[in-house]
Amino acid sequence: MASSIEREISNLLRLLPTKNQVADELLKKWHRSALSNAEKDEVAEFLFHLGFHKSLLSEILYQMDKRAYVPVKVCLKLIDLYSKNLSLSKQRINAYYLWSESEGHNQNLIRMENLVDKDSRLEQLRNLAIDEDLGHSERQFQAKKRHAVSLVGDQIYDEADKLLNSLLELKPEDPELIALNKKLQYEKAVSIINKQQLNNQTQVKLPLFPWKSSAEKNDAGEIENSINELVLFQKEKPEWSFDVAIALFCIGEMDRALDLLEDLDDPRAFWLKIDIYLETRRFVQAIDEIENYKIDPSHKNFEEQNFSLLFLKAKAFWGSGQKDLALQHMEQIIKVRPDYRIAESLYRHWKDEASQ
Repeated sequence: MASSIEREISNLLRLLPTKNQVADELLKKWHRSALSNAEKDEVAEFLFHLGFHKSLLSEILYQMDKRAYVPVKVCLKLIDLYSKNLSLSKQRINAYYLWSESEGHNQNLIRMENLVDKDSRLEQLRNLAIDEDLGHSERQFQAKKRHAVSLVGDQIYDEADKLLNSLLELKPEDPELIALNKKLQYEKAVSIINKQQLNNQTQVKLPLFPWKSSAEKNDAGEIENSINELVLFQKEKPEWSFDVAIALFCIGEMDRALDLLEDLDDPRAFWLKIDIYLETRRFVQAIDEIENYKIDPSHKNFEEQNFSLLFLKAKAFWGSGQKDLALQHMEQIIKVRPDYRIAESLYRHWKDEASQ
């Protein structure tokens, strides 16, 4: 069900002849404090997507000076977009600093180099964050990695997924994390397949992931048994083709997984295909698929999916040797989404590698 502010925006779009007038009406209402905090968030997102960045920034700065509520996500985007081009006074930078400190968003502000260069407090915070790896020391990181291994072993999949995603944001190239994530995704897929069977008496029992520690080797026979079980299961239960494709991907049977995904009518199939193309170094195919993929603008996760496409395209460019294009795409993401930590981590890693 649409919220009251969504209905009001729809009415304004229907009644007023131009989007400029719609924006003016919404900003006037905000200016006279006639919106709740939740409504301010919705209005800010709406105006940002319409492109009324300067008018929106002006209102946010006014609200910031009043120490009133400010939509955090949009505010950070606008500060990063426009602070390079604005003549920033010490008072304005101080206002940014006080706001971010009170709201607990200094870690986002210190990623905006144009601001950090103009304020010694932000520079000190940035240097401290770099030294502490944004609050995650190597000891803490290793402890969390061990905890992730335990969660996967105990089949606490949702918690393990959340923890692994946060660790991969910090170190997206860590081979042990990548291997553990594959084990997790395989076992989640198998768990979903088994739990969804209505008749437990005829349930097909699929094997555990043939994943060993770095000191051991995978048993070729064990893997082959897993593959045969999965292929047989998919033929008997084609409705679970996507989950079988995930399992085959995690085992390393990339081409078999792609065969299942090729004609699969499932929106998740595209994203798994791109993962397979990247892992098998089919970078040109990945770029072609991404460029031809159309996201529905009305989709509730349109913005997030758009950033995901940019991120994957950057990885494909990097893998294909087009490093300048890869860095440009990552910079584009970080500029608009300074809180997109996995993009920032990979960007720093690539910059270091490119400078060697």
